[in-house]
Amino acid sequence: MYSQKTSPKDYGYKHFITVQKKDTINFIVRSRSKGRLQKKPVFIFIQDTLPSPLITHDGKSHFPPYPFSSKILEEEYHILTISKPGLPVISLFEDLGKQYRYIDKLTGQPPKEYLQNNNLEYYVKNHTAVLKFLRKQDWVDDSKIIVAGHGQQGSSIAIKLAATHSDISHVIYSGGIPYYSKILSEIREKRRYLGLRELKPLIKDTIQETDVVQFEDWAKAMDLKTLSQGNQQKGLLSFSENLNTCFKKLDIPILVSYGARDIVSPYNDLLRIEMIKYNKDNVEFRAYDGLGANYFPFEKGEFYPMLEYWDLVAEDWKKWLSKL
Repeated sequence: MYSQKTSPKDYGYKHFITVQKKDTINFIVRSRSKGRLQKKPVFIFIQDTLPSPLITHDGKSHFPPYPFSSKILEEEYHILTISKPGLPVISLFEDLGKQYRYIDKLTGQPPKEYLQNNNLEYYVKNHTAVLKFLRKQDWVDDSKIIVAGHGQQGSSIAIKLAATHSDISHVIYSGGIPYYSKILSEIREKRRYLGLRELKPLIKDTIQETDVVQFEDWAKAMDLKTLSQGNQQKGLLSFSENLNTCFKKLDIPILVSYGARDIVSPYNDLLRIEMIKYNKDNVEFRAYDGLGANYFPFEKGEFYPMLEYWDLVAEDWKKWLSKL
C-alpha cells in the first residue's frame, strides 16, 4: 500500500523559502540532479493571472506549475517557479475552485494577502528577493539566468524584471500584450463576450454603441485618489504599462513568443514593427502559425485545449537558448 503524496518533495521538487523584510516568499525548483543540486543555469517560469497554487495534486499524481514537460529543460537548467502571495505551494484538486483557483471558503474570494499584493510592483520585488537569494547559492550558474513569463501577467513581470535587474541574461516574453496589457486584455474579453451574445436587430437608419465599462475602470485607475483607495485599481494600473519602453531599453537576448491565431497577436506584430524601426536586433519573434492563446490549436473554426503544443514551443525555446 502506497502512502499519499503531500509535499513538493514527493513530486520531485525542492522547496525553498526566503524572507524579504516581513514577506515570506516560497519557490520550488525542478532539476535533474541526484541528491544535492548541481551547478546549472536557472530558468525562471512566471505564471499568468490565476490565483493558483504551484502544485495541484490528488495524492498520487500532480499538475506542475508550468504547462510543458519539465524533461525538456531540467537536464540543462534548474526550473524555478515562485508562489504567489497568500497561496499555498501545494494543494489538493478537491480544495480548489474553478480553473484551479485557491478560494477562501468563508469569503468566496482569494486570500486577502493575494488581493493586496497582486500587482506588478509587488511581483518585481518578490522576484528580486529570490534573485538575491540565488546569487548566494553554489548550485546556481549566475552567468545565465533566464526569465520566461506567460500571459498578460507573467510576461509583464518577466520583461519588467529584466528591465530592472542586470542579473537576468535572457527573456522569453510569451503570449503577452506589450501595450497596456491588463486593461487591453479586459477590453478584449468584453468585446469577445459581446460578440458571442445574440445580436440585437438593427433599427433602420440608426447605429448602436457598445458599452464597454472597462474604459470607465481605466479612467478611475488614472485618478491617483482612486488608486490610493483600493488594490484592484492598483493592479489594473500596474499591469497596464506601455512595456515597449522596456524592450527598447534592454540589450540582452529577448524572444517574443505567441500564437499567430491568438487575439493578442496584432499587438506583438506591432511591437515587431517598432523593434525593426529602432534596430533592436536583440529581440527575436516566434509567431506560431495555427495556434491561439496558450498555444492551443485552431481547427474547424475552434480552439482546442491541447497541451502537447506547449512541449513543441518549449523545445523551440530551448533551441533558441542553446544558440546564444
